Amino acid sequence: ATSFLCFWGLSLALLLSLFFIPSISASHVYIVYMGLNQFHDPLLTTKHHFQLLSNVFASEEQANKSMIYSYKHSFSGFSAMLNTTQAATLAKMEGVVSVFKSETMKLHTTRSWDFMGLTLDNNAVTPLQLAHGDDVIVGVFDTGIWPESPSFREEGCMGPVPKSWKGECVEGDEFEGAKACNRKLIGARYYRKGYERQLRRLNKSGVKEYSSPRDFLGHGTHTASTAVGSIVRNASFFGGLAQGTARGGAPRARLAVYKVC
Repeated sequence: ATSFLCFWGLSLALLLSLFFIPSISASHVYIVYMGLNQFHDPLLTTKHHFQLLSNVFASEEQANKSMIYSYKHSFSGFSAMLNTTQAATLAKMEGVVSVFKSETMKLHTTRSWDFMGLTLDNNAVTPLQLAHGDDVIVGVFDTGIWPESPSFREEGCMGPVPKSWKGECVEGDEFEGAKACNRKLIGARYYRKGYERQLRRLNKSGVKEYSSPRDFLGHGTHTASTAVGSIVRNASFFGGLAQGTARGGAPRARLAVYKVC
């Protein structure tokens, strides 16, 4: 009888424990958007982000491990590994505009500009069009860049890189910044921390992906050349199809590439 009671008591304890185990929701990458940067100082902005994030963690060390990126220049915000409860708590805090889960986006994709009226014919364009985006810096957030493409060569008449440019051309897999960038392609960076924190390390088995700004898929190279590609005459597909002059909408604009997907 005693052994039966012990067995029954143990079974009851195990059963009750199932109901009182605290639920731990899985963590995901969240973006915390805080709108206009109020501090105008990147260091103070990042410090404020850590202070805010520490409110939903037991220690500053945990908050530090959770933080992925601090957005501290044109706007204020940060990305971090959070569970749903932590995300909901942050969303209610003063100064937070919105909190949303980071998503993995799917990509969708020589005469488009002529069709739109942006011709290279100097007699048929406005003075503004004649500038062809001269010295405008265009940032492209996509799958990276294939810098050897003729669309990203610098033209002889291009002046020095605008003094307003503060970016850089980073090194990485099969991407030597000093050689890849020029007066046309003036900057290239890549961001993979969020991807790896959410989906673990970059899987290079079976596919040739690069831990660098280099473009494996080609989508970023395509969109960048569509926007600001240099003038490439006698371009064609498969050695003769659709031969013509390939160029972007603003062929004299500068290009800064950010590999984010």
